[in-house]
Amino acid sequence: MSKLQSGQASRVVIILAVVVLIMAALVYGITRYALSKKAAATPAASGPVPAVYDTSIGDVKFSFDSAKNFGTVLSGKASRFPAYQPDITTTEKFIKIVVKAQNTGKTDTTQYGWDLGNLIDAEGRIFPPINDKAYSWLPFPDLCGSVLKPGFEPTVCIRYYEVAKVSTSLKLEVIAPKPNSTKMQKQLMDINITK
Repeated sequence: MSKLQSGQASRVVIILAVVVLIMAALVYGITRYALSKKAAATPAASGPVPAVYDTSIGDVKFSFDSAKNFGTVLSGKASRFPAYQPDITTTEKFIKIVVKAQNTGKTDTTQYGWDLGNLIDAEGRIFPPINDKAYSWLPFPDLCGSVLKPGFEPTVCIRYYEVAKVSTSLKLEVIAPKPNSTKMQKQLMDINITK
């Protein structure tokens, strides 16, 4: 009788061990599945979005060079005509943007086939360039939109903007034709303003 009981006890112990192993495997599998679902549902921790100071549209590569805040006055003495150009003033601020454009393709770009567009602030306010108002401060000749020859050194483009004092996180539109097209495309570049 004791041999029978000890044999049954051994079987019960083995069966219990197998049941415990199966239960452990099920709990482990369910836990892994739940954790992987939670990880997939949780968005990845995103750090700050890196600033974009270079961008290309078709064969035109744009590189941010500088942005200067002139405050409320563009001094006539700093213009191309210091002897007779009066100051121009605003209640807001004037910003000068300098961008370099280069042809990375194999053929010349077309005349006026690229340019700098509007400044856009964090609130979505749009500020167009003030080329007419700031004509005396633009270089002569104005090289924005000039023909870019392939492989040549970058061409400097300068634009002035009148922007609200409260505007922050300004981005600049750059404009050029889409690849293999005459349709113009716009992209945004970050700018870093100095005083």
